[in-house]
Amino acid sequence: MLSSLWVVERNGEVWLRAHRSDASWLERLRHSPEVLMTRAASRRAFRAEVVEKTLFVDRVGEAMQKKYGSAFELAENLQDSPSPVSRLVASTAGSTCNRSYP
Repeated sequence: MLSSLWVVERNGEVWLRAHRSDASWLERLRHSPEVLMTRAASRRAFRAEVVEKTLFVDRVGEAMQKKYGSAFELAENLQDSPSPVSRLVASTAGSTCNRSYP
């Protein structure tokens, strides 16, 4: 399954942010955290770690705001409460990964 997501890099780490805690892609990550991400012409394998600590959610949100501007701000204003973020940790499991989230 393919999903288009907003991605931000912060301090050398790759992060995703859900605008709803019940987002279907977030549930898929919780059950099967090995993913392939395609950006530009590059494909890399990662293991996703869902993080719900307010400090990380806030900092990733600030980085998303800076990168995506008013589109991200609008999405933030539509959510009910702060939602988790996902840190993508580089993996060597690309050959066994069967899910792709560009």
